[in-house]
Amino acid sequence: MSICESDAGAELLNKAVLSALPGVSDLHTPPSAQTSASADAWNCPVNGCMQTVRPFDLTQQQRELVVTLSGDPDAMVIQDSRGRVRLRRRDPWMFLRYIDAIAWDHLSWHLHRAHITFYYPHPSKPYKECPGWWWSDVLLARDRSLQLEVTELEASAKQDRRQWIVTKAIDSAQRKVQRACARLTRWRYNALHARRELVSDMFSLDRGLVEVGRALLALVRQQESDPATAAYSEEIAHYRAVEMEWTEEQYIWF
Repeated sequence: MSICESDAGAELLNKAVLSALPGVSDLHTPPSAQTSASADAWNCPVNGCMQTVRPFDLTQQQRELVVTLSGDPDAMVIQDSRGRVRLRRRDPWMFLRYIDAIAWDHLSWHLHRAHITFYYPHPSKPYKECPGWWWSDVLLARDRSLQLEVTELEASAKQDRRQWIVTKAIDSAQRKVQRACARLTRWRYNALHARRELVSDMFSLDRGLVEVGRALLALVRQQESDPATAAYSEEIAHYRAVEMEWTEEQYIWF
């Protein structure tokens, strides 16, 4: 899994991976699944590379890697009667995972030459995460033009992300203002309708003008004390302030 700030950056990184590992199409499948019969050997799939992992005849470098990962010089390696150092087979699960680790570590060497850091799961833990790769800032310093290209892509991605966040925040605030305004408008319409109904009903019952006026005034005061109107007004004011804040933020960044 490539780790980048943008699709363009990920595309550049993945192209670099393909260039560094010609012939390799899958970095996620454990290398132990690609070994020859009876887990006899894993051959590096990179075109032109002759590196081989023989679990029953480890090189000195491979042995040192296994010892480093296991934390014990005898936990996962043993020397046979012929003097060859091999992986221990008493735990088949661990046996296969250390083949994975040795193979992935070799592939990381290829990627290191392309200024890429390669991560793979520790062999002693269940595979709950995939291998990943990203640009190494330290290694990129060796290639100024590539470093500049990666930096520009990352800066552009950050700017695009900021623009996306600001735009979404403003749109969200505007929608919430519109929703609150619509609710307040509906409330006002219902309030006016209730007043008209009251006046019409009282006049139809031959009530006097003064009595109708007092009843209407009481209804108006009752409606004005309704907490819904204050809530809608506060909601409108709040989200208008949010909209203004994000709009100002937009001017700062852009």
